Amino acid sequence: TRSTENSETLGVAIGFGTALAATVHIFSDISGSHFNPAVSLAMFVVQRISLTRMFLYWAMQVLGALLAIAILDACDLKMGQTHLTVNVGQGFLLELFGTLLWVYVVLAATNELRGSVKSNIEYPLYVGLSFIVLHLALVPLTGCGLNPPRSLLANAF
Repeated sequence: TRSTENSETLGVAIGFGTALAATVHIFSDISGSHFNPAVSLAMFVVQRISLTRMFLYWAMQVLGALLAIAILDACDLKMGQTHLTVNVGQGFLLELFGTLLWVYVVLAATNELRGSVKSNIEYPLYVGLSFIVLHLALVPLTGCGLNPPRSLLANAF
């Protein structure tokens, strides 16, 4: 029913958003919390990380996505696959726009000129809350990836 779908979407959104906020808070001082290649690319473009570091992050992000897929597959769980309720072109544009919007929030939240500091509680809060909002909007339409390797690799296997 529609009510069940809405509550599942809410649960997924809150689960992903709070998990992301927690991991960003835990790892921001260690690695800058580069869990997403789009964020790493944006950080390179605005000259916050080097090209070498971006490629190292990308390699680890793809490796992490492959490892997660292998674990889910070994457990016979078909999670992470995209289930579109829109056509492929619309899904691509929605995911692209959602990813760009989320990356903008990350860049704004980590902008030292705005007084933002990655290690304080506001940064993970902004990142997590924006992730929740985007999941609420995109889960019913695209399954909400917001992470190119996770989306592409989960659907390739």
